[in-house]
Amino acid sequence: MRKSLDNVAILGAGSWGTTLAVLLSKNDNLGVTLWSIFKKQVEDIKSSRINKEFLPKLSLPKKIKVTSNLG
Repeated sequence: MRKSLDNVAILGAGSWGTTLAVLLSKNDNLGVTLWSIFKKQVEDIKSSRINKEFLPKLSLPKKIKVTSNLG
């Protein structure tokens, strides 16, 4: 029997990681965390819900957690 996921973490908040996080967030049963090593990028995404550097026209849903902490 296959176990379903409750949460998923995307390591890297470039265009690919951001797109993947947005697509996965459409699953209501899945928690999504987007991680970036760059604290300034994380703060910018948290405040605007947009990854201005890589995908300035794509809004991130509020359900996506954005962090620079791997813990």
